[in-house]
Amino acid sequence: GLKRKIVKIANNASLIMPVSLDLQHCMEGHGVKNRFKVIYNLVNTDIFKLGEPHQADKKRMLHISTLRDEAKNFSGILRTIEKLRQQRDDFELHVIHDYEAPEFKQFVKEHNLTDCVFFHGKKTSAEVAQAYQQADFFVLFSNFENLPCVIVEAFASGIPVLSTSVGGIAEILSPERGILINAGDETALLQGMNTMLDHCQEYNREAIRDYAVRTFAAQYIGQQIYESYQQVTKE
Repeated sequence: GLKRKIVKIANNASLIMPVSLDLQHCMEGHGVKNRFKVIYNLVNTDIFKLGEPHQADKKRMLHISTLRDEAKNFSGILRTIEKLRQQRDDFELHVIHDYEAPEFKQFVKEHNLTDCVFFHGKKTSAEVAQAYQQADFFVLFSNFENLPCVIVEAFASGIPVLSTSVGGIAEILSPERGILINAGDETALLQGMNTMLDHCQEYNREAIRDYAVRTFAAQYIGQQIYESYQQVTKE
């Protein structure tokens, strides 16, 4: 059926350019035997960049997603925030989202979390960039991903990331840039949030930003794509 056709098309391509090694391995697992060149997602490093150092009363966690629960497991984040709130009150979770989220807003109200969880809806690129700059760290608790642009944007903004190790995330999220946990592990998420709140200031923001510029800047990604096409057309 359709899967066979897709595999056939992929096997006839001159070169396949997945956005992560994980995606390459998935394709190979489905029977694609071809040449691959991993080319990561790019980020606009002119928009997403380091902000001015800020001192706020409370540390800011940032989450940006569709809030589609089967993929993003935002309900797991909220359950964990409820536990965290019983332990401390030195934090806020700011959420930028496509989906209207009535049931999540209801949860926040019912569990008395309105002083620490804030929903912002959709934002422009400039507003999103500003949200990263004002955040202390980024949090993602997805059940599955590929190579999330939000992590790449966080790195370009110089902020560390707490995320599940799904898709290609482990390829880019090393200990000097944040914390990896297992998907669905709310105990590990709670521990990770506590650790981040206590230690997020210790990450080297310039180094995180430099890594993003070296790895995901449009110029660098464009060069890789250009060279790949040059090689393929020569053949």
